[in-house]
Amino acid sequence: MEQSPDGIDKGAAIQILAEKLNIHQSEIIAIGNAGNDLTMIQYAGLGVWVDNVDAELREFSDVIVASNNNHGVAEVVRRFILDESIL
Repeated sequence: MEQSPDGIDKGAAIQILAEKLNIHQSEIIAIGNAGNDLTMIQYAGLGVWVDNVDAELREFSDVIVASNNNHGVAEVVRRFILDESIL
């Protein structure tokens, strides 16, 4: 089991980092596969679960991609960063 101090989680961490780097929340893509990623998924402008995430978490993302064993992260890069539809 993972432990962290109250108020410290992945969502809070990327918020602090974004503020320090002057990155707007809407510019952040977060990709997760487990419950400890939930706050990060919810904070991001685009929250993404990979397909093998637990069923009860699926509703908390903007999009679900292939599993992390089937190149889900690469799918996010192609679809939302490279936008291969215009290449």
